[in-house]
Amino acid sequence: TPRKGNNMSGQINGFWLSPTYKCNNRCEWCYVGGKLAKSEEATLSEIQSYLLQMVTAGAKECIFIGGEPTAYPHIVNAVKFATDQGLNVKIMTNGRKLADRSFAKKLKEAGLKHCSVSIEGVEAVHDKITRVPGSFMESIAGIANCQEEGIPINSISTIGNANKSTIE
Repeated sequence: TPRKGNNMSGQINGFWLSPTYKCNNRCEWCYVGGKLAKSEEATLSEIQSYLLQMVTAGAKECIFIGGEPTAYPHIVNAVKFATDQGLNVKIMTNGRKLADRSFAKKLKEAGLKHCSVSIEGVEAVHDKITRVPGSFMESIAGIANCQEEGIPINSISTIGNANKSTIE
């Protein structure tokens, strides 16, 4: 999804890119269920082609989203390719795969500049929303690994009926 921001020239500043709609969570509110989650994911060459088109259009930033972008088997290569094209690369993730420190390190080495991690509430609420027991602790471990690797992070949340009472 290209975004033009406040750029008066009409040039694209940044864009979101979903290389896959697969996900290792099953969030009750997510748009990715059903047919979309089973759709064919992009090949690495298709991702590279799209990245080149966006750079040609003047983009400076790419945010990988999903589904779950870390579920894409070529995400490290895609981050590296985007970085090599001069893009500032970020990722929006549930953070679970980042619980593997070596994976977080590979993303950092590929050029990842920032990571937004979904935290849907306290542990019991988060695990209930994601429908994956233990997902909260994996996401927290992923955040810790990003910090250890020097990847700036922030948390993001989707507020709904299942977690609104737990927010102060």
